[in-house]
Amino acid sequence: MHQNTTDKIVITLDGDWSMNGVNHQIQNLVEVLETISDSLPDAKCQARGTGIRSEVLMTGIDELDVSGCQLLTLFVQLLKQKGVIPLFTDVPDQIKKKIQAFGFDRELGTHVKTAQGYV
Repeated sequence: MHQNTTDKIVITLDGDWSMNGVNHQIQNLVEVLETISDSLPDAKCQARGTGIRSEVLMTGIDELDVSGCQLLTLFVQLLKQKGVIPLFTDVPDQIKKKIQAFGFDRELGTHVKTAQGYV
């Protein structure tokens, strides 16, 4: 679900992010956060505010509802607390529309990269 490179972390999100699938996604995100924590540089880097970039690929997300948006928002907050700067990429149009329709564009939209820039 994720891979580290020298200057960024790549996280791939997929599957069902609706009420029916968030329980499974929670376990996946816990594993990602634990692995990221183990591989982060020491706290000095985080203290300087130089955060590590993270590309979050969303191509594989099949379903998304308010529950999934809430979980994604929490995930973003936890990444930031760990000094990781998330950037959602490869976001399907229907997922972007749902993020906006559910009112999460403020929490998630500034992290969503599109061809035109950031949502």
